[in-house]
Order: sequence, then structure tokens, then C-alpha cells
Amino acid sequence: MMMLMLVLGTTFTFSSCSDDDDDVKTSDKALVGTWCSSYTMDDEGKFDFDQDEEFTFNDDGTGELYRKKGNSKYDDEGGRWPFTWETEGDILYMKGNHAVEDYGPMKFSVSGNELRLTLDYDIPGDEEVLVYTRK
Repeated sequence: MMMLMLVLGTTFTFSSCSDDDDDVKTSDKALVGTWCSSYTMDDEGKFDFDQDEEFTFNDDGTGELYRKKGNSKYDDEGGRWPFTWETEGDILYMKGNHAVEDYGPMKFSVSGNELRLTLDYDIPGDEEVLVYTRK
């Protein structure tokens, strides 16, 4: 009897384990890849980006923001900044230096080869939609 209980206990112990180690949730997988700046939209319509940048989202929750030198009224130096990222529903969170964290939490949507990031400046009606194209 003792041997039967030992065998059954061992069986249940091993069969109750599962693999929960997926780094990226299914909803996040659409973000994985490199995205190039395309254009910006606000309540006044569509206009060109004022900076040439790329976001790369890796499937391990890391990424990189790349801006070309001198192609921004905000950042004359350009450069590459690593970050970590995660999503909760349709909200994207990125952690890194100021160049990355200036984006703050934002809504995201992916449709085909287009990524839209919606920046909300906590002012009613003051949203900006950044549109990127998959590289």
C-alpha cells in the first residue's frame, strides 16, 4: 500500500507541472520586429515626422530606440538607447533612459505592417499618433 501511494504521489507531482516560461504574450508578438518612423497624426491631420527613428522590439522583452544624428529638433546627437518593454492589454510600457521614457505609457495597435503609438499628454483632446512601418 505504501509503495502504491508513493508511485501515485510521484505521478501527480510530475504531471502537474507545465511550461509557463513564454517570454512574450501572444498579443505582444505583433510588436516584435523593427519599426521605422513614417508620419505623425494629431487633431489637425497628418504630417511628417520631425525625426528619423526606429524602434526594435525583441521577443525577450528588450529593445532599442535608434535616432539618426541631427535629424530632430529635440535631439541633435542621435544615438541608440536600449530599453525593456511589456504590454498590458493595448498599453505599451517601455523602461530605459529619458529618450525612451519620454514616450511614457501609450496605446498601441498593429495592423498588417503598420504600428500606431498613441501619446496622451493628459490634456483633453491633445493626443498624437505616431505611425511606424515594419522594416
